[in-house]
Amino acid sequence: MKKLWLSISVSAMLVSSAVATDMMISPVVTKNVTKDSSQLDDYFTYGAKVSKKVTNSVYAQFGYEYAKDVDIKNTTKETDLNRFIVNGVYEFGGEKVVPYLFAGGGYETVNNSTNLIDDQAVLNAGVGLRYAVNESLDVLTEGRYLRKVESEDNDLGVTLGINFKFNEPKKEVVPEVKKEAPKVVEKPKEVKVELPKDSDFDTVVDTVDNCPATPKGLKVDKKGCALNYNFYVNFDFDKADIKAQYYPKVKEFAEIMKNNPALKATIEGHTDAQGSDAYNQKLSQKRADSVMNALIKEGIAKDRLKAVGYGKTKPVADNATSEGRYQNRRVEANTNIK
Repeated sequence: MKKLWLSISVSAMLVSSAVATDMMISPVVTKNVTKDSSQLDDYFTYGAKVSKKVTNSVYAQFGYEYAKDVDIKNTTKETDLNRFIVNGVYEFGGEKVVPYLFAGGGYETVNNSTNLIDDQAVLNAGVGLRYAVNESLDVLTEGRYLRKVESEDNDLGVTLGINFKFNEPKKEVVPEVKKEAPKVVEKPKEVKVELPKDSDFDTVVDTVDNCPATPKGLKVDKKGCALNYNFYVNFDFDKADIKAQYYPKVKEFAEIMKNNPALKATIEGHTDAQGSDAYNQKLSQKRADSVMNALIKEGIAKDRLKAVGYGKTKPVADNATSEGRYQNRRVEANTNIK
C-alpha cells in the first residue's frame, strides 16, 4: 500500500510542475482474472496513472501497479508484483461521458521468482469510460486484456478509479502601453474647417458610411455597418444559466432595442470544439435561448427576437488553447444591418 501512495505522490508532483499542458492523474484498483493454466491465482492490483495531452483526442499515459501476496498455484508460496506500463490513449469526445481506447506495453517484476514465474515484458489493450462529476473530477471504469510475453499468460482485468484533471489556467491578456516622449508642437494658425457630417453619430462620416442609418448604441466597422453585439457571457460547465454578473450586458442591449423600436435581432449561441457536433449544437441553442428569454424579461417583444445555436461551427479563436476555447464559448446579437 505504501508503494501505491508513493506512485500517487510522484504523479501529483509531475502534474503540479506542468503549467502549460492539460494533464490527468488517476488512482485505480484492478481485479485481474487469470486463465486456468496460469501460475497465479486471481489477484488485485493498486496503482495510479498519469496522462499528458498530446493532441485534442490523444494522451500519452504512464502507469504503475502493485499487487501484494499473490498466491502461486499448487504451492504455498506467494509473490508481490510491480508493473510499469506506457500506453497511448485515444478519446472519442463528449463533455459529460468520454469513451476511449488504450494500448501499450511495459515490464513486470516479481519478488519470488520460480522456473515459471519471472520478470518479463507485458502487453495490454482495452476500452474505458470516464464520467465527469465536475470540471476537475471524473470517475472511470476500464476493461483490459493483458498478455505476459514470456510465460504466455493472459489476464483479463476490470478497473475502477477516479480521475483528477489539471487544466491550463486561463491567461488574461494585458495590452502593452507604450510611453512616448512628449512632442513639442507649434500652435497652428486658427483656420475654420467644416467637419465631415456623421448623420447617424456612429463615428463614421457619411462620405464613407455604407450603412447611414445605424441604430444608436451599436458598434460599427470601418464602413459604418453594425457589428454583432457580444454579451460576453461565460457559462458554467455543462450549463446554460446566465450568472448575475453578466446581466448588465443583457440590459445594455435591451436598452439599445428599446431606443430603436424597429430594430430586430438574432441571438446566436456558440461553443468551443470540445465534444460531439450534436451535443454542442444542442448546448449552443440552450444558451442562445437563455439570453433571448432574458431580453424578453427586460421588456423586448418576442417577435423582435430569434435564437439560433451554431454549435462549434463559427469559432473566432484557436480551439487548441484554453484562451481560444474561452473566447469561442459566446453569445452574440446579430442585428442583420448590412
